[in-house]
Amino acid sequence: MKTHIGNLSFSQYLKTIFLTFTFHCVICEFNDSRFLPVEQYVKFRTNEMINFWGYPSEVHKVQTEDGYILTNFRMPNPGGYPILMLHGLTVSSDCWFLRTPQEDFVFLLWKKGYDIWFWNARGNMYSREHVNISFSDQTNFFDFTFHELGIYDTTATIDYILNMTGYKQLITIGHSLGTTNVMVAASTRPEYNEKVALSILWAQSSYLSHMKVKNLLDTLYSIYVRWLDWPHDTKFFVYDQEPERTLRGACSPGSPMKALCVMLLRELSGPNSNQGNQYSASKMLYRIPTGSSIWVIRQMIQNIRNGKFMPYNYGPEKNLMKYGVKMPSEYPIETMTVPTAIYFACCNDYLSSSKDNHILMKKIPKLVQFYEIPYKRFNHGDFLWAKDSYDLFYRDVIGQIDKYSGFSVQKTKPSVIK
Repeated sequence: MKTHIGNLSFSQYLKTIFLTFTFHCVICEFNDSRFLPVEQYVKFRTNEMINFWGYPSEVHKVQTEDGYILTNFRMPNPGGYPILMLHGLTVSSDCWFLRTPQEDFVFLLWKKGYDIWFWNARGNMYSREHVNISFSDQTNFFDFTFHELGIYDTTATIDYILNMTGYKQLITIGHSLGTTNVMVAASTRPEYNEKVALSILWAQSSYLSHMKVKNLLDTLYSIYVRWLDWPHDTKFFVYDQEPERTLRGACSPGSPMKALCVMLLRELSGPNSNQGNQYSASKMLYRIPTGSSIWVIRQMIQNIRNGKFMPYNYGPEKNLMKYGVKMPSEYPIETMTVPTAIYFACCNDYLSSSKDNHILMKKIPKLVQFYEIPYKRFNHGDFLWAKDSYDLFYRDVIGQIDKYSGFSVQKTKPSVIK
């Protein structure tokens, strides 16, 4: 594992990564079938999970224009085309490692020679630093919505990756709220249209007014801010702080509520799917929530209620301070030129409805794929843990990536130990 802060020349960087990769492969063995138990998973950081199976990892610190320092991770592939993975609401880069390298999408891409990067949003368990604001100053540290995740966190990460790799473009894959990142960035900062060769959206969360659990989420939000003890907090379920610590304790191994917690997580995604398993759901359960801002939730609730995809309306005075106008408009996604591929479940994703996916589809000017998962009970979590992922949608996604990256060199990897 290497940590990088700062810039190297392209040739210096490739040499460093090549030597790191070569050394790593000498001392480690690839073991794709090795099972990572839940109890061990929760003790690992993302880079440690990658190393558990013998793959190379790096830790990268990325500073945003407004001073946040993100801890991002990487599975380096020297010279490989860069792919950026964008996680959803209150989760982290850990969400891409719920099974084994035989199944998880990021390993399939790495084996094809792609260079895989993992983003972590400000405020989650990995990104708690700022150049001026202390994490303990939570009123100011958590003063952001998912608007900032797009215009600052995503753009800074894209620039960092392109600078480090020497590529002029990359491909992004977002799940759930992570699907909003590139749309916010590209529609408000047009220069980023040229930096993303393809934006892949899994279970979009830009339009939310038709989601099946919208009334439940609205009610839970109202309870959280009106009746519990956290009505004035700007933080939202920060990892290892109350109320997240209580929630995690209630769902921990040995707790009589664990089975109920796993069931609720799977059912909230969409009931009766045969694609999940208790181990993947348990791992996700112990890594969600990892922390965000209540303003992110408020922006989502506001968009659920108004049926639009737009920045949060703080009111005229704060809108002027945040956006330079008294009333923000909808994100102008119709101006984007980024090729975009949408993957959605038709009937059983309770957090991303087919109707909302169709609304988004009609607004994307350069839609290159609109793919309905060919399993009627496929749900929101299945995008991360489905047992038949390759046949259901990975094959098509990889085809799109190969096409838009133009990266045709299949690297030879060490034999996988089975």
